[in-house]
Amino acid sequence: MTDIHLHAFDTHKYVKELQGTGFNESQAEVIVRSLLESREYNFSKLATRDQLTMLENSMNNRFENVDKEIKRVEERFISEITTAKNEFKTEIFSVKNELKAEVLSFKNELKAEISNAQLTILKWIIPCFITTIGMIIGILIKLL
Repeated sequence: MTDIHLHAFDTHKYVKELQGTGFNESQAEVIVRSLLESREYNFSKLATRDQLTMLENSMNNRFENVDKEIKRVEERFISEITTAKNEFKTEIFSVKNELKAEVLSFKNELKAEISNAQLTILKWIIPCFITTIGMIIGILIKLL
């Protein structure tokens, strides 16, 4: 700690000097009393340069640690987002394949139903057609 050399403070002298510059006696006394109180301040409560340097270093270390923690959390967050993104892509691919399979199955079922409907229609049309031709031939034979 640095040595502070305190010299005697001649209050009367400073009151007179202040009065000589235009201050009245009570104003000069208040100013001098304020100066005395400020000289009596306990400077041991003030931080030294070394203490300020240590505080600055401590704060820098804390900020570095906070920066490291932020980067670690950011990397973990990016990793989790990437994992979720990949899982989502896999799920979409799976759903897409399931939909394709369902559409193909529905398409095959529809084709089978159409084929069955065609056969059913043919089962009814052919006999009707033969009957109609037979009736036309019969009518033509009777007419001729």
